[in-house]
Amino acid sequence: LSALKRIPTVMNDGEMPFSHIDFVEREFTVELYNGKQADELYAFHNRNALKTNLTFMRHSDRYFKDKPYEQLGYTYMGRNASGAVDGYVTFRCDRPASKIFVSELAFENKQSLFNLLGFLRTYDGNFKTIVIDRLPVWSPLFDILPNTAKECNRTMRDMGSVRILRLEKILNMAWYPE
Repeated sequence: LSALKRIPTVMNDGEMPFSHIDFVEREFTVELYNGKQADELYAFHNRNALKTNLTFMRHSDRYFKDKPYEQLGYTYMGRNASGAVDGYVTFRCDRPASKIFVSELAFENKQSLFNLLGFLRTYDGNFKTIVIDRLPVWSPLFDILPNTAKECNRTMRDMGSVRILRLEKILNMAWYPE
């Protein structure tokens, strides 16, 4: 664990049985993304990208699954009590392997995370394992999952590198406290 703290650019693939999230209720409010809600989804993503170092703004549907049956993948948007988008999950199903592969899991707070996990739990009758790809080591998901340290199969890898071509523009986009 001390090695992880020294290398903040490490990502994890978390593979676990669905029983690891059985403490989450199957209560959720989600909507299948079909491209018509692009403004809402991109507004949520970009608002959160501004809070996270080196997260890119998005303006193209290539990042979300807007044609689930053609792309064989799904993006579901989570909604809060007032109906606003407060998270999303993008995943694909692998029936022969009995696994759900989550490529993105974005949430605004604990309620939105539990909303999305509650939705994913509906797949536990048909699939044995859930794989959540590319989690930052500081993800709160690791803190809420019981048995993560003992039974969750985690793979670490480098996140990659980023080259900033217009440094002045990037610096002007950020807010700096006095």
